[in-house]
Amino acid sequence: QEIADSLRKIYEADTLSGVKKMNLLGDLAFHENKDLDLSLFYAEQLIKIAEEAGDNQYLYDGYLMKGHTGLRRNNLDMALEAYQNAMEVAEKDNYT
Repeated sequence: QEIADSLRKIYEADTLSGVKKMNLLGDLAFHENKDLDLSLFYAEQLIKIAEEAGDNQYLYDGYLMKGHTGLRRNNLDMALEAYQNAMEVAEKDNYT
């Protein structure tokens, strides 16, 4: 959680864009443990930005983080849908 708290300051400064911002959002979604709504927000922001950028690696990461958050929130329908979306991206780009 300490990592998420320190990264949040960088996010709130809103000085990053592109790959750096997507990387930050992935780290925030992963490390945010006390506020799962915030973790979900970061994952969804990552998905949105990755879709706009056409970056399938970060799109995959966003769906994966959304799935993990869904599991932690005990929202299995959301988790399953997110994991299926991640799998579709992975299959499309032949990720192993």
